[in-house]
Order: sequence, then structure tokens, then C-alpha cells
Amino acid sequence: MLLAVGPTAAHWAYLYAASAVIATTTGIIAVSRYCTPPRFQLNLFFPSVREGFHFATSLASQSVYNDIDKTMLRA
Repeated sequence: MLLAVGPTAAHWAYLYAASAVIATTTGIIAVSRYCTPPRFQLNLFFPSVREGFHFATSLASQSVYNDIDKTMLRA
């Protein structure tokens, strides 16, 4: 019944997210089985999020800087 209307962008997004969850879960189980289980340290969480945010925004701004001329020429 999910695909009775036809695949939409939302359906593809849900399938993509589900496949990522399945791959992540499989990877964590495999690594935990063959190596030691991961130890989560909450005191490192916020510094990592801050560093990751700066990394992600720098890549996004670089992409915009490299491709903004194409958008401006089309307008």
C-alpha cells in the first residue's frame, strides 16, 4: 500500500534513511563483535559537535562560493 500512489521524494527519503540505519547498525555490531565495544565519552560530545559544525559550514560556504556564478547567470 506504501507504493500504491507511486514513489515520491518522501518515499525515497525514507528508504534512504532506513538503508543508512541498517548499514550503521550492521557496522556497529560487526565492529563490537570483532573488536572491543565502543566507549562513549559524553565530555567529548560538545567539542566534537562544535568542530563538526565548523567543518560542515566551511564546506558548504566553499561550495556556494565555487558555484554561485552558475546560479547568478541563470537568473
